[in-house]
Amino acid sequence: MGWLDYYFYNRDIITGPSVEDREDKELVIEWELYLRRHFELYTTNNYILNLDFEGGYDPYVFRQYDRYGYDESKKIYSMKKSKDTYELYGQIAVSADYRITDNFVTTAGIGAEYRNWDKVNQNSASNWRWQRLQ
Repeated sequence: MGWLDYYFYNRDIITGPSVEDREDKELVIEWELYLRRHFELYTTNNYILNLDFEGGYDPYVFRQYDRYGYDESKKIYSMKKSKDTYELYGQIAVSADYRITDNFVTTAGIGAEYRNWDKVNQNSASNWRWQRLQ
């Protein structure tokens, strides 16, 4: 899935370290890529044990310009956000289904997600952390 947008801003965005580096429009490309797989590990008449995996980019964003902001302590414009950002994740879950009747099934499961929330810039996304699923 992907999007191609061209934004017209009602104000200038700072695109470089100089005061003259300003734009009021920008091309933004955003796409998402997911890989999903479901496995039935064990099945009987009333029980099913499942293993599910999902992972991918959520989303990958390419902007035409880097974002700069004024740093009061240094009295200069410095980069605040890279033009290429992304979140990459992997999620695994184990679930058990119990069929009470043909029309009524209960499910219990547990899972974990691994995602680079802290660092999303392309050149610095190396610190990962575990997050429990809701």
